Amino acid sequence: MDFHTVPRHIPINTTILDLSSNNIALLHNETFMWLTKLRTLIIHTSRLRHIDVNAFKGLENVQNLDLSANSLDVGSLPMSVFNSTPNLLNLQLSDNIFSEEYPDKSLSFLTNLQSLSINGIRNGRFRDGFKYLKKLRILHFQPCFITHLTNETFLVFNNLPIEDIDISCAIRKVEYGTLAPFKSLNVLKISHNSFIRLSDLIPILIPLKDRNMSEIDLSYNYRARTGSDILTPKHFTILGQICVKSFILAKNQISVIRTGSISAMKYKNCLEHFDIARNNIYGDKGAALELFQLTGLKTVDASQQDPLSPWNVGLRNHSTSMFPANNVSEVYKMVNTIYTFPLPPNLEEIFAERLVIKATHLANVNFTNGRKLRVLDFNWTPFSSCTGLIRGIDHLEILKMSGFNCSLIDLSFFQSFKKLKVLESRSANLGRGLLDDKEGKILKGLFELQQIDFSANQFKHLNPSLFRSQYKSLLKLYLSSNILTEINIKFSKFSKLNCIDLSGNRIRYLETGTTKELDMLNIKSINKLELLLQGNMFECNCDSLHFIEWLHFTNVTLDNGETTRAGTLKAAIKQQHLHSKICMT
Repeated sequence: MDFHTVPRHIPINTTILDLSSNNIALLHNETFMWLTKLRTLIIHTSRLRHIDVNAFKGLENVQNLDLSANSLDVGSLPMSVFNSTPNLLNLQLSDNIFSEEYPDKSLSFLTNLQSLSINGIRNGRFRDGFKYLKKLRILHFQPCFITHLTNETFLVFNNLPIEDIDISCAIRKVEYGTLAPFKSLNVLKISHNSFIRLSDLIPILIPLKDRNMSEIDLSYNYRARTGSDILTPKHFTILGQICVKSFILAKNQISVIRTGSISAMKYKNCLEHFDIARNNIYGDKGAALELFQLTGLKTVDASQQDPLSPWNVGLRNHSTSMFPANNVSEVYKMVNTIYTFPLPPNLEEIFAERLVIKATHLANVNFTNGRKLRVLDFNWTPFSSCTGLIRGIDHLEILKMSGFNCSLIDLSFFQSFKKLKVLESRSANLGRGLLDDKEGKILKGLFELQQIDFSANQFKHLNPSLFRSQYKSLLKLYLSSNILTEINIKFSKFSKLNCIDLSGNRIRYLETGTTKELDMLNIKSINKLELLLQGNMFECNCDSLHFIEWLHFTNVTLDNGETTRAGTLKAAIKQQHLHSKICMT
C-alpha cells in the first residue's frame, strides 16, 4: 500500500486499523470522525510529519495508538492533540525525531495513559507535563541517546506508579540517586550502554534497597574492544539487597566474580533466574561453589563464556576446571575420587553451553540437592572422555552433551537418568565409544526417552538393540551426518516414532526389509511418519530398483515433501521397464 491520506471507505464498525508503511505525511482534522468503535490505531513507518489539533476527534474509545518510526517532533503535536483520546492507555512515539525537548504539554492530557514509549533525548529535560500521567506504569526510551543520569533526571516522575522502565541508552555517567523517584519499580532494564562498566553501573541500584522486583536486566553494557570487568562482594551486596526474581548480567565482559560475592547477598532466597551468559569469566571459581546458597534459584545460565578473547589475555595463565581442587571451598569435597557438588535445592535448569574449561576427563560427580533439576545443557564443553558417572540428578528430563569426546564411555553413563525425555549428543565420537556395546546397554532402561540426537558421531553401523528400551516412547530419532551405509533397526517395533533423520549419510538404497518396516511404522503412527534422506549417496541401478519403486509408492513423508535427491529418484520410475530389461539380461 502507498496511501497518502487515510482512506474514506473504512467500515464504521472497525476496531483495529493498521495504516503502517504508507506515505501519510499529514493527519487532517476529523480524519477519523466516523470510526467511533476504533480501539487500536497503528500508523507506523508512514512518514508522518504533522497531526492537526483535531485529527483524532471521534476516537474517544481508542486505547492503543502507535505513531512510532515517523518524523514527528514537538511541533508536530499541537498542545491539545490528545484531548480527543481521553481513554488512551498505550502510546508509542518511539523512533521519531524528538531531538531537543519532549512533547510533555501534549502528553499532559493523557491522564489515563499506562504505557509510553518515546525517544530518549540527549540533554533533554523531563518537564512538568509528565507529572499529570498519574496512571503511567511503563516507560520505555527507544532509541535513547541520554548520556548522563543524575539525581534530578527523573524527579518529575516522583510518586508516579511506574513499574517498568527501559533506559537502554548511551550512558557514560550515573549518579547513584537516579532511580530514587521510582517508588513502584518492578522491572528495570539498563542495557546496551557501550561506554559504562557494569561495576560502575551497579551502584545505581542503591535506592532500590529492600524492594520486591521481578526483573533487573543489566545486560550488554561496556562493549569496549579492550578491557574486562571484575565483580566483587561489594557489588553483590548492592545486587543482593533487592528481593528480585531475575538478574540478567549477560554480555558485560565480566572476567571474574570474586569468592564471597554470593555470600554477600541479603535476599538469597528471592533470586529464581540468574543469567551471566556470554561474558569472559575465567578464574576465581569460589563464587560458583556458593550458588547452592541461592535457595530459590530455578535457572542459571553461564553459557558461552569467552575468556580467551584479546581483552582478557592477562587471565590466560589461570587454569580452571568444572570440578576444581577441594581446597577451594569447604562445601566442595572429594571422597575416593567422587566429587560432591551441592546445588541450589530448587534448581530446575542449568545452561552451560560452551563452558570454557581446560580439556579434562569427566569426573565422578555426586550432585546433592538435585532432585528438581530437569535440564542440563553442557553442549560443546571439552570433556576428553565420558568415563565418569554423574549421580544425584535422577529426575533429569533433558540432557545435552554434544561435543564431548565419548570415544571412551562407561556403558552405565546414562543409567541414573531414568526420567530422561530428550538426549542430545552430537559430534561426541559415540560411533567409536559404542563399538563394544553389543547388547545395547548404553540406553537400557531409559523407557521415557522421546527424542534422541546422535548426529555426526561417525556411526558406521547401528546395533539393532540400541533403541529397544525406547520402542514405546521414542518420537524423534536424529542420525544425520554419520557414515551409515545401511539401517537394520526394527522400526515396526516402535509405537510412536514419527520422525527419522538419516540425512547426510552414505546410504545407497534402503533394503526391502527396511522399507517394509518403515511402511508398517507409518501405518500405526499417530502422526504421519517423516523420513529425511537428503544428502545420501543414492544409486539408480538394478540393486536399487525396489527402493526406487518404494520411493514412488510409499505414504511416508520424504524430506519434508521437498524436491531432493530422493525426490529426483522418483522420476527414475519412468525408466523402470528399461532397467528391468537390463537386469534380466
